[in-house]
Amino acid sequence: MRWEKLALDDLPDTTARAVLVEDLAGRIDTARGESDDELALRIELRGATPLARTLRDTSERCQLEDELIARTGCLEVQLRTDGLSQPFDPATLRESPTVVSKALELIEAAQHDPELLESLAPEDLAKIVSPGEERHAYLAELLSNLSEELIERSVAEDEA
Repeated sequence: MRWEKLALDDLPDTTARAVLVEDLAGRIDTARGESDDELALRIELRGATPLARTLRDTSERCQLEDELIARTGCLEVQLRTDGLSQPFDPATLRESPTVVSKALELIEAAQHDPELLESLAPEDLAKIVSPGEERHAYLAELLSNLSEELIERSVAEDEA
């Protein structure tokens, strides 16, 4: 038996579950190669896909894992979906007159303005790291993926 771990960040841009199953099954077959070993896989799914919310649902994910096991003959298939997000058009979101667009502007401005960044940091959080460049770098790192998270939490699936 052989354990493998795949990290996939180029999922098909589709809402069709069958297309995703075929894509993943093909990648599993490629990972298996010419080996006759029984295979157990953990697949880390990353990046934007219209199926992100569906794949985060435990029952949907379990059904997909079972379908991939049946389709590929693997002993085990585990899907990890922490790295998935809904696709979106950032330009459209930034141009719209919404709270999300204003929050995105503020995040962008804070990434380039140390004073603004300091003013936005909660006092307790700002005390964790001593003042100066180190704290600025720490706070900037906290903002690094905030735009994507804000959009993911704010945009409804049918708007993405």
